[in-house]
Amino acid sequence: MLQKVKSAIAPAPRRSESKTFHLNSILSVVTGLVLSREGAVGPQRLIAFMLESDAVLETSFENEERVRDCVLEQLPFLSEISMQGLAEIIRYDAAPDNPYLKVWLEMQHLRFGEDHGLVPLSRWQEQKKASLLSSIN
Repeated sequence: MLQKVKSAIAPAPRRSESKTFHLNSILSVVTGLVLSREGAVGPQRLIAFMLESDAVLETSFENEERVRDCVLEQLPFLSEISMQGLAEIIRYDAAPDNPYLKVWLEMQHLRFGEDHGLVPLSRWQEQKKASLLSSIN
């Protein structure tokens, strides 16, 4: 007699669920500067998640603007961050170990928090459409 055996492997999470990213990776996508602790890999992972695809460098850069716009919509507090101060720091010294850059990033962490949840672009568009339809009805 055959018995049904339950799998010990947990089902893979849906790709469309939200995921948390470090503020440095988010700022890397928004500014185009490599501010992530992981270097260029951090923003690539974020872009790949937002597009629900694999982290391929060419695809990431082709879609960076679409993803940046979606991130700015999902995290409106990013508009409060003074990019002018960041530009002055980078102009002074663009090295990742620049102590002024580290202090600037730490100030953003203290003000806005280090980790923030995002949903993929397709899910965000669905949520916006549903919200628009519910406001019409």
